[in-house]
Formats: sequence, C-alpha cells, structure tokens
Amino acid sequence: MATVYGIDTGSWRTRVATMEGSFRRFTPGGTAELATPVGPDGAPDADAALRALREADPRWELGERAACMPMELCAVRVAAMPFAERKDILRALPAEIEAAVPWDLDAMILAPRILEAGPRGSRTSAVIVPRADVRARIDTFAAAHAEPRVVVADADALATYGEAGVQAVLDIGHRRTVVALAQDGRLVAARVVPSGGAAWTEAIAGATGVAWDHAEAAKHGARLPAADEPAPTGWEAVLIEAVERWSVDLRAALIALEDESGLGIDEVLLCGGASRLDGLAGRVGATLGVPVRPVLVPGGHPVDFALAVALARVGAGEVQATDLRLGDLSYHGHAETLWRVTLGAVGVGAVAFVALIGVFVSQVVKARAELDAADAEVVAAVQGALPDVPATRVAGQPTMALALLQESLAASRARVDALGDTLGGVPPTLDLLRLVSENVPAPDVARVDVREMTIAEDAVSFKAETDSYEAAAKIEEGLRRSARLQTARKSEEKKVGDVVTFTVNIPLEAEDAAAAGDAPAEAPAGAAPAAGGGE
Repeated sequence: MATVYGIDTGSWRTRVATMEGSFRRFTPGGTAELATPVGPDGAPDADAALRALREADPRWELGERAACMPMELCAVRVAAMPFAERKDILRALPAEIEAAVPWDLDAMILAPRILEAGPRGSRTSAVIVPRADVRARIDTFAAAHAEPRVVVADADALATYGEAGVQAVLDIGHRRTVVALAQDGRLVAARVVPSGGAAWTEAIAGATGVAWDHAEAAKHGARLPAADEPAPTGWEAVLIEAVERWSVDLRAALIALEDESGLGIDEVLLCGGASRLDGLAGRVGATLGVPVRPVLVPGGHPVDFALAVALARVGAGEVQATDLRLGDLSYHGHAETLWRVTLGAVGVGAVAFVALIGVFVSQVVKARAELDAADAEVVAAVQGALPDVPATRVAGQPTMALALLQESLAASRARVDALGDTLGGVPPTLDLLRLVSENVPAPDVARVDVREMTIAEDAVSFKAETDSYEAAAKIEEGLRRSARLQTARKSEEKKVGDVVTFTVNIPLEAEDAAAAGDAPAEAPAGAAPAAGGGE
C-alpha cells in the first residue's frame, strides 16, 4: 500500500497527514503532530521537526511527500488573454505577467494554471516565487531525508477546500493568517495577515500576568460571545479586543482581494489551530457580513490538520494545485536517491564507491541499449511498411514514425476506395494504428503526445504524455470503445513536472481474435450447423 505524506511545517506545530492506497484509489489515513523545535537563533527549526517525524515512522522512507511554500514568499497573478489554445497561453503568459510585476522573471518560478478557456478567450493564474527560495525549501527537506515530490504554495493547497462560487479560505495559524481566495476551488488571489493565535495568547498573558502555557489554556477554554450578548470583563474582554484588532486587518485584506480579483466573496471558511476558538466564526461573520463556517476536512480530522491533509491530497492526485518543482527543480526520485547513496559510500571506502559507480554506469548502458533497440524496432517497422523512408527521418522520433504511418494508411485507404474489390485489405498493423488514431479523444478533450512507439509481432505499445490523470483515463477509455481495442491497457502512469506520462499496450493476437469476432467468415453453401450450436 502506497503512502503519501502531507507536511505542514508551522512555526508553532509541525503536522503530518497521510493518504493511503494505490493509483487513483487513495483514502485519508492518520495524522501526527509535534511542537516545532526552536533553533539557536530563536527561529523554528523545520529540519529538526522533519528528522523527528522520520524517526517516529518506520514507513517514512517508502512513502512520497508533498510540502508547501509559505505565501509570504509567493505571489499570485491572473492574466486574461484573447485566445484559448494552451500552447498560445503558455507562450504569451510570461510577457503578460512580467508587465504586471516588479520582478525579474529569470530568477523566478512561474507556475501557470488555466482557470478557464473558451471562444471569448481565457483566464490563467500563475504562482510566482523566487527559484532560490524553492531550492532552499527542497534542500531543507532533503537534508532530513524527506524530499517532497510536490511543492505547492500553501494558499494553493488551501483553495482546494473551496467548492463552488467565490470563497475565502482562512488558515489561522500561530503568527500569521493565510487568506486564499478561491473561485470554484481554484486559487485566484492570496494575502497573508501577519497576526494569529499567538497575539491573542499574548494579550491574555499581558492582562493577567500568567505564564504562556496558562494563557494558552485559558484562550482555548474561552468562548467569544455573540455581538448581541453582554460584553464580558477582565481578561476575556482583552481577548475580544485582540480578536477584533485581528478582524480589522482581515477585513482590509479581504477587501483588497476583492478589488484585485474583481470578485465578491460569497463565504468564508476557517481552518488552522487558532480557528478552534469557540464563537470565532460568529464574530468574524458579524464583522465581514458574509456566512462563516469551518472547513470540512476529509477523514474527519480536526481543522488544525486542514493544510496537511490538503497537501497529502495534492500529492495523491485527489485534488489539483500548481506544482512549483519545474525545470531544473523537477523531482528525480530514485535517481536522486541513488546519488545520495553514492555520496554516502565515499566514507565507506574507495572500493565501495567504484562498485556503486560501476553499477550505475552498467544500468545507464543497459537502459541506453534498450532504448536503442526499441528505436531500431520502430525504424525497422516503418521501413518495412514504407521502404522509401530513410532511417534518419524516424530514428529517435516515434511521433514522426506514427505520422508517416498514418499518412501512408490514409493513402492506402484512398487506393482501396478507388480500386474496390481489387485490393484485399489493409495490413493489420496499419489498420490497428488507424483504429488507435481514430479512437484517441480530440485534443480539446484530452491532449496526447506520443513520445515512443514499439511495434512487435505480438503487440503494439506506445509511451505518451498528457495534462492530467483524468486526461490519461479518457485516452484509455476512448481506445477501449473500439471492439478491436478492448485489450488496450494503460500502465506506468506517473506525474512528471506538469504532465502525466503513461504507456498503452495493445496485444496483436487478442486484437486479431477480436477482429475475427467482429467479421465472422461465411459458412460454405449447404454446410450443416456445428453440433451444440453457437455461443
């Protein structure tokens, strides 16, 4: 059973939530938390927290992890453009964003997500964050053997709690409040209010002179009265004042988000440890004038774990957020693990180091040989069908090979139509490729780019990439609608950067049998029916 860890390294508490299961069948697992250690400089020590979590969980090394960048380091911008094609949007987006921000985009990660596209144009959001900050975040996790496969902005993960309409999701933490403005569950803008539950505890401690722990306990045991109830006195009145000051800052942030996005907020959702303060939703609703309620965290977990659960769901593919690990920061998985093992072996001795290098080189050589062999098969298959095509035109270019075969097939079909019964049929391999081409969904339904194709005597397989797991499933579903492609199977599906790669295998023997079933031969005239009847 696979495990995906969502890791929220807060300044007060570090929390982890898991999703467990297999491909596209994950369910919420358990949660864990510990107080975030403080380093010598007084700052939260995320490295120590990650190491403690790793030591406490024996399955840690076998799982995958998802983490977040704090919104203080990120920005979100939305660009409207007059065209809807994905390639055109991605080509024009950097220039659109650069004109609206004061940063040099060469030093930034620009992670786009198309919000909507139609005949009138498109809207695309982009999370912008300094590349150096993302690298530093990855290195911190990697040092504790917790390198995340996915890194997203914390507001982007929180926005997945939005359901319909325009909602503001508030994660009220220890020292800050993250405000994620979501439209139909997708992030369109974000802000950070530099205040949270710690300010309320400090107000109680200052008014009563008690220790921090006692003030914290008093806060969590308090109840904020409704606006029409009698006002309390003493330290409870001080707590209400602190919450009201925070509410004023929050209201200003929400107004700024509405002005920036041009959207009106329909509802506010609360999460985070400080959101558990009894009566807080009512006070916030009275200040903002919109409905306020806690988020519903999958698995029945408390709102404290909302961000960790959202990250785990992003890592498992249950919900979508924009991955910031792009370009040279892309996740390399086992290759990175092998490199770390190799570096550790240096301390053991030169002999072990050389042995590991030898294994690595042999694996690379073997993989290269397999790729060359597969490429040679593609070239041989194309030249067998199209003798006039030079090998250099299709070597290492499976998409070109497929295009040439489809072109030849179209020409053959035209000749068959012209000659009538003088031609005995289309070669089975070309006919199968025609079926594949005809049954792949249209590009506006599910984009597919074929990266490698293998044609053997008993099967045809190709490796391809698309935009999402959902698109990959549509491609497989489209192929299997044909009676002759019922045996098509999708496998080796995984997310690489902002695309999903997968392999489709179509056994030829099974396909031939299906073809025979689709077009049974006529019995000779006068022949008796077989004993026992038909199927």
